[in-house]
Amino acid sequence: MLVSFIVITGLSGSFATTQSSAIGSSVIPFLFIFFAGYDIAMTPFLTAYPCEIWQFSLRSRGLTVTWCSTVVAIFINTFVNPIALEAIHWKYYIVFIVMLALLWITVFFAYPETRGHTLEQMAVIFDGDDAAVPPAAAVSEKTEALVTHEDDEDKRQYKRDAEHRV
Repeated sequence: MLVSFIVITGLSGSFATTQSSAIGSSVIPFLFIFFAGYDIAMTPFLTAYPCEIWQFSLRSRGLTVTWCSTVVAIFINTFVNPIALEAIHWKYYIVFIVMLALLWITVFFAYPETRGHTLEQMAVIFDGDDAAVPPAAAVSEKTEALVTHEDDEDKRQYKRDAEHRV
């Protein structure tokens, strides 16, 4: 996202000075690249990451803060972006480059990896020994019992259905 936005900014600056239609047209593929990255990285993780990092008792409040912050940012962007673009033109994109760079640095160095962990494991990572989760052995025993029971019940139901069809 950052690289494509840097290219968009450079091409927009070149277009502003040269008015070359080729340069203007070359911005379009980089917009698609930027939005593809945005839709893969930002859109789903705006909800998924806060769900994974907040402990269960605070998860709804954390998501509320996330969504309220998002709505405030959208509101500000809706009204500020047109004014700033009219005033300083393509140079306003530099603000977004700085914001993307700061976001990348923050995520890279401060956000713990959540891939491959259950919500209970993430609770232990964030809350330590105070995590309100059952011991791992109890969870695995219960899960194993549920899976075994469901599998046996499914087999019995399949046999009953087969007998009725004959």
